[in-house]
Amino acid sequence: MKLKALIQSKFTRDTIWLTLAQFVMICSGFFINLFIGREYGFSEIGYFHQSLAFYMILTILFALGINNSVLKNLAERPKLDAKGKNLFTSAIFLTGILSVGFTAITLLLIRTFPFLLSSPELLGFLKIHLLALPFFCLNKNFAAFYSSRRNQKKLSFIRAVRWAALSALLFLFIQLDFPLQEAIWSFLIVEAGILSYNIFSNQNAFDFRFSKANVLHILRFGLGSYVSEITSVVNTSMDVIIVGYLLSKEDAGCYGFVIYFIKTLYIFPGILMQNLSPIVASHWSQKTIDQLNLQLGKLRKINFSILLLQSVFLMVFFYASTRFLNNGYADTLYPFSIALAGSFIFASISWGGSILIMTGKLKANFYRTSTVLLLNLSTFALLTYYAGFLGSTIAIAINGLFSFLLLRTFIHRQTGIKLI
Repeated sequence: MKLKALIQSKFTRDTIWLTLAQFVMICSGFFINLFIGREYGFSEIGYFHQSLAFYMILTILFALGINNSVLKNLAERPKLDAKGKNLFTSAIFLTGILSVGFTAITLLLIRTFPFLLSSPELLGFLKIHLLALPFFCLNKNFAAFYSSRRNQKKLSFIRAVRWAALSALLFLFIQLDFPLQEAIWSFLIVEAGILSYNIFSNQNAFDFRFSKANVLHILRFGLGSYVSEITSVVNTSMDVIIVGYLLSKEDAGCYGFVIYFIKTLYIFPGILMQNLSPIVASHWSQKTIDQLNLQLGKLRKINFSILLLQSVFLMVFFYASTRFLNNGYADTLYPFSIALAGSFIFASISWGGSILIMTGKLKANFYRTSTVLLLNLSTFALLTYYAGFLGSTIAIAINGLFSFLLLRTFIHRQTGIKLI
């Protein structure tokens, strides 16, 4: 009976939808990496991943945490009332203005001081990538809106379309003999299309009667979670940028290839985190943490089982991919295995990454993410500098352990919520 109830629950259905979307994302990502790697080699795939890392970091910088404010404030409202609509509209308005302004400043900066980047090739990639940033920032707010309404089906649909369309357009551009740098226009085309759909399908969610209080409320909470979100995304993306400065372009490409596969290990925990965030906010506001811990006990077992299966699959698939690509890719299998082992440890609890934000423990989350960032970047930079490509993968494993210990300690002490 319990199993039947679990299967029929909205949480399970939402998780299935998100998992299907992530499956499309994984398949698209594998296709993109394998195709680029085979057609262009280590160097080009390295520039692609470095530009993508800058893209993800700058997205968080330009968003100012406003998407987190949308998620928390609307998740606490059972119905989307007039104030909720006004808060959401204020968030969209702020994000649009700020992201366009920041993007223009960044483009001017890298054009004026190109030496700030590790190579002229990276500059060419990033200039095109940046044009998609305002669209992506706005779409993040719509994603937070869907999550707050627990409309994970629509969120999943958009995510699947994004990655399927990206892989299709990249494939088309490359087949038409476009340089990989110009194929990056795919990101702008896809994000603009998604934003058009989001606006059209949510016309009833807008209320343009702005109030200063609502605008400040959205911005205040966003900035409160901003620093922590920056440190989190820098922690997950800065490694790809660092290798561009410390390793040869071939080794940087090898690292980009390996780390993509490693980061897929965090996809299912990420699904759980996204699905859990509004639930955690609701339980915390109602002071029903004991009930939440009972639910999390079941999820821990499911997450561990899926991670175990996924790790086996990744080992087999990575081995097959290196044989398919040849040209030195086989030498990456041992470093990949080291990185996978350490990442598995953190992935077992990484689904709890948003708990401190959803419970309003912004200061504690800042301390946690700042400590993780300092330890991880220091370890990564030192080992990469002294031990090259192998050292960078050893650093991934060590940092997985650091991240595990800090996340578990902070959440248990601050909230009483159990991750293990």
